[in-house]
Amino acid sequence: MSLFAIAYSFECHHHRLKELFGFNCKNVIYTGDEKMLVSYKDPEELEAMRSAIRQKAKNQDVFVELLQEILHRLNYVQHIVKEFSSLPGHEQEKKVMIFFETFHPAYETYWAYHLFQFLSPDALEGDKKSIISPKAKKLLTECRKTNPYLFIDEILLPCLANIIAKREKTAKELEGMIYPQEMYDYFHKTFVLDPKELEKRKECYALIMIDGRKTIFSGQNARERVLELVENEDNSKGQEVKGVIAWKGKVTGRVRIIKYKKDFNKFEQGDILVTHMTTTDFLPLIKKAAAIITDEGGIGCHAAILSRELKKPCLIGTKCATQVFKDDDLVRVDAEKGIVKKL
Repeated sequence: MSLFAIAYSFECHHHRLKELFGFNCKNVIYTGDEKMLVSYKDPEELEAMRSAIRQKAKNQDVFVELLQEILHRLNYVQHIVKEFSSLPGHEQEKKVMIFFETFHPAYETYWAYHLFQFLSPDALEGDKKSIISPKAKKLLTECRKTNPYLFIDEILLPCLANIIAKREKTAKELEGMIYPQEMYDYFHKTFVLDPKELEKRKECYALIMIDGRKTIFSGQNARERVLELVENEDNSKGQEVKGVIAWKGKVTGRVRIIKYKKDFNKFEQGDILVTHMTTTDFLPLIKKAAAIITDEGGIGCHAAILSRELKKPCLIGTKCATQVFKDDDLVRVDAEKGIVKKL
């Protein structure tokens, strides 16, 4: 996933969500590189967002209309991207500024709708007052099958990279590290690309929003700033940790700390998986796990998505579970309250 595509999700948290749905997040961290993304959100703000979704879902007709609007907006953005990409190269170069005038607001607005539906299953799960109609369930399933990044990274970015390559010596693989507003300003000739800065972002970037104020950090500065913010939040009380609930449930079991792939063979059926963060390699372990606990991650991370699909109790973003617990610790995972406690 490119920083270019990720940034639209980051940007919409503040104003777009507020405008459309009446809730927002003013404190968000997205950090990663060209291959990996980790996000952190304020637990209280997340719960406020879930509460607002439950309120919307009380009127099923309105809820269904919102889900239909999500698919409509995605189809619209995909259409304008495909239409632009089908133009000959010289036509793309002539019309790129006009394209951005349409694409830029449309994709950011789509992301606000996408985050609404992404949070909906978690917000409505277990809420007896929220009765979801079969039509809404079908639409939610359809929405969750969509990939809002893929067509940007595979179709749009190569077109933009080709245009930029005619004007700059910047390597094509760095175009994905350009922030959307920078890309917009570049094509309007009010911004100069800095290849060294893009190289640093490829190594590591951090999009940080604190009280609604947004900053981009790159390279070592990005790592240090994220560590500073994350480590300032002490989520442990010696014998327990707190995290964000990705899937609710309660279970007791033995901890298995998995930090590296070489540790996989020590994991057994029914163990509590405790790790920094999961990747696709972790799937066999997640299927065996009684619960999943991660130091890092946000609601869109790999562990959170799989826990919802497999209905496994899961807490993400604990910051320190791999440090507080050790192999064979007997713990109680309470993914109703967001706590893991050593017994």
